[in-house]
Amino acid sequence: LQSELLRKGHVEDVFGVHYRVPAELSYKAVNAGVQGSSAMALKAAMKRVSDSIAGTGAGLVLTIHDELVIECPLGNERQVVRLAAGAMRDAENFSIPLEVDVSIARTSWAEKEKLKI
Repeated sequence: LQSELLRKGHVEDVFGVHYRVPAELSYKAVNAGVQGSSAMALKAAMKRVSDSIAGTGAGLVLTIHDELVIECPLGNERQVVRLAAGAMRDAENFSIPLEVDVSIARTSWAEKEKLKI
């Protein structure tokens, strides 16, 4: 990515978004491409997840770094987890499968339990 920056004056993420990085900071070109790809992947995942859980009574509450927090009615957890995890894995811009971890907490973050999906 550093050579791309020096040739073009910008780097691109896997989605084709351009990031301008000053030539004197070319060592940051790799990070710009990686972080930009990660941020765009999460935005795309949010849209896919939102669409996939529509009609379940669940909804996206917030994001924390690379995590999505979803609230759903009791009893719908397994269905929502299956739909959301499938939507998050369905990233057409990546040649390798994305790993998705899921946890459920009924009343507080302190009681999160990791699920196998």
